[in-house]
Amino acid sequence: EKAEEAEKAGISQGLLVKVEQGYTRKGLSGRVELHLAERGSLTVLPEEAAEASDIPPLDGFFTKVSQLGTGGEANVRGVVASVSQVRTFPRPEGEGKVLRVKILDDGNEATLVFWDEKVEEAASVKPGDLVEVVMGKVKEDSLGGREIHVRRSSHVKVKPSFAPPPAVKVVEAEPTPIGKLQPGVRGVTIEGTIVEAPNLKEVTLRDGSKAKVAELTVKDETGSVKVSAWREIGEILSKLPPGLKVKLKGVTVKEGFAGGVEIATTSSTTLEVKSAGEAAEG
Repeated sequence: EKAEEAEKAGISQGLLVKVEQGYTRKGLSGRVELHLAERGSLTVLPEEAAEASDIPPLDGFFTKVSQLGTGGEANVRGVVASVSQVRTFPRPEGEGKVLRVKILDDGNEATLVFWDEKVEEAASVKPGDLVEVVMGKVKEDSLGGREIHVRRSSHVKVKPSFAPPPAVKVVEAEPTPIGKLQPGVRGVTIEGTIVEAPNLKEVTLRDGSKAKVAELTVKDETGSVKVSAWREIGEILSKLPPGLKVKLKGVTVKEGFAGGVEIATTSSTTLEVKSAGEAAEG
């Protein structure tokens, strides 16, 4: 009965409501839940209601991307910068689905990872939309960035065409000498010669999907570095012979397993292949 009343009242995220004669108890997830029984009532209040002055603004319930930790839950919001294709993968109980949406919040980047039935809620999301996620699970990705996993218990709200699609400002950076690479830096440009034939393999990612990655070593006059080139760029590099000079723009530098540094391509990395003559001159 109370559920029908809430539905008729048009209850949705962001509305100001007044609850009378409710009671609290711990839910299955361990969170405190507010319940309405027969005597309880739920009223939608206008924004100008007197009670509204005591309610913190909705912005206060969201955590800035720059302040996200890892391992806990968080409410986040951001403008969509890019949307991946839906990926499917096998599960014992059937097919799983995952969708990744990159958002920007005051210039800081995070990735929303929608799982299974939540993928449908984000199916029409496009760059420029504002996405709000309540009760997302925060995790750290393999490059030290932040992912917010949108699960069955999460709540999603989309405000279409909230802002112009974020533009990526391209700055032509000079290549960083390989010997001066420092871990933890993103958006780096390197230029060097392929040392040996790249090794292309297929790996299974944390979300169950599969991706191809090429592993190779690139060197310049200051040193050499291991490169993990993902997906399309990896497939292109796997076909190039040793001795060819390449330029990679927008890579991420991280600590290597055996000390030193390694680099990895990202979705925004671009590849420029130099001619054999240029390689010989370098």
